[in-house]
Amino acid sequence: MASLFFYKKKDETNIFDLIYFKDGKLELEEIKNILEGKSAKYNSDKIFNEEGYTQIVVDLEKGLLSSTYIFKNKLGQYTTIEYDDKDDELKIKRNPYFYFGQSRLLVKDDLNIMVKANYSSEESSKGKCLLFLDEIGIDIESVKFSNEVFKYIKDNYNWKRIKLQRIEREKDSTKNISYEVDPSSDKESEVDKIYSECGVFESIAFNIPFIDSVYLVKLYRADHKVTVDESQFKTKELFEEFCLYLMSEIMSIIHNETLLNEGNGELDNEGDD
Repeated sequence: MASLFFYKKKDETNIFDLIYFKDGKLELEEIKNILEGKSAKYNSDKIFNEEGYTQIVVDLEKGLLSSTYIFKNKLGQYTTIEYDDKDDELKIKRNPYFYFGQSRLLVKDDLNIMVKANYSSEESSKGKCLLFLDEIGIDIESVKFSNEVFKYIKDNYNWKRIKLQRIEREKDSTKNISYEVDPSSDKESEVDKIYSECGVFESIAFNIPFIDSVYLVKLYRADHKVTVDESQFKTKELFEEFCLYLMSEIMSIIHNETLLNEGNGELDNEGDD
């Protein structure tokens, strides 16, 4: 199950004052040069043993830079027991166990960014993967999924499953609840009618049409991430194309939700914790 994290430029960032932009677009070839200067290294057996970027590709027609980020990660500790013949005793040592993992980086020339991790243990790499932007003075921020974003998706997409928390309903002890749509019925969910306005969204699974099929994605409030089962896709290339489309959909949802809030004179900070 792949985890996707989305980023965008901070609102106060003036791209016209930054040397890595031209005509309001990120100079992807310049960014490629920076990443190539931070290339991952491997040993004589072609096994990566130093953090950095590899497979750096720029597609100017799509306005896209893609790369794989190799990172060093800690996976617990292991124990070694050594006999000390001088002191005639056993010495026990605890040592960290390290391994190298990977995450996928997609950067659009409008500074919309996605980091993809294939496993939960790889999710921690996203901060290190994006550190180079801070080093060159480009400020970005994580895309936050507020409660209003979940409501927008529920109202505008074909949703399948919903999980709510912090439910507050008079004379009802329910605090958390999960429910899904019955695909064999055209009727609305009775549980949804009762609880959808009484709690805070924890997750929502919904369908997104793409090319000639429909794919299920799941959006989480925790960590503001989206998960997608890669087995839905016939090829890695198709999945990456879908990820790009999904990024544009997510950015559109955030934009539309913001416009709705501004139109209603509301400000929702539910997604910031």
